[in-house]
Amino acid sequence: MTEQERIDLIKLDQLITEDDMNGLLKQLLKEAEANIRREGITLSDSDDDEGLRRMYTGYLYQQRQEPGMQMPRMLRYALNNRVMHEKGRTDG
Repeated sequence: MTEQERIDLIKLDQLITEDDMNGLLKQLLKEAEANIRREGITLSDSDDDEGLRRMYTGYLYQQRQEPGMQMPRMLRYALNNRVMHEKGRTDG
């Protein structure tokens, strides 16, 4: 999936219609990917990882609107599950 396709899907998820938000969303996508990697996750092009990218980017976008917003449980669980899946794959 291309970066622009990811941005387009994030815009759909967040109900964003303005193209002038593309630059911000690209930056938030990069930040989300870096944060996900810091969790110990090696991102792939799988549908699950694409969803994880979109969820995390959406969270970062929403957090700009509501400073102090806590990470949604759904996202935290998805990150934890993804880490455990990767750890299980490499350990045994």
